[in-house]
Amino acid sequence: MDNRPTTEQLTIWGSVDVWQSAHVKKVRLPVKLTTLRQKLYRKAKLEPKYRFYVLYDRIYRRDVLSSAYQIARANKGAAGVDGVTFDDIESSRNGVEGFVDEIQVSWFWGLTTITCC
Repeated sequence: MDNRPTTEQLTIWGSVDVWQSAHVKKVRLPVKLTTLRQKLYRKAKLEPKYRFYVLYDRIYRRDVLSSAYQIARANKGAAGVDGVTFDDIESSRNGVEGFVDEIQVSWFWGLTTITCC
C-alpha cells in the first residue's frame, strides 16, 4: 500500500463511515451505504479479477445520492457547467429532496437533462 498522505480520508467509527476532507467538516454516512461500501470493498479484495459491470442500481439509490450531495456541499463544491449552485438548489421550489428525486428518476429512465431550478 502507498503511505502517502491524501486530502480525503475515510475513518470508520464502529460501523458508520465518516467522510472528511482536510479542510471541511465531517459528513456521517448512512449505515446502509456503509454496509454497501464494505461489501463492495471485500468482494473486490477477495476476488481481484471480478468485474463490477453493473452498479447503476447501487448508485442511483436515494441514500447514495443524498450522501453525495452532502459531501459535495460540505466540500464547498463549485457550480457545474450549467451554473447551478448549492444555494440555487436549496432555494428552489422543490429543494434538495426534489433535486435528488430528479437525479434518481433521470438516471433510472436514462434522461440526460435535469431541470433543477
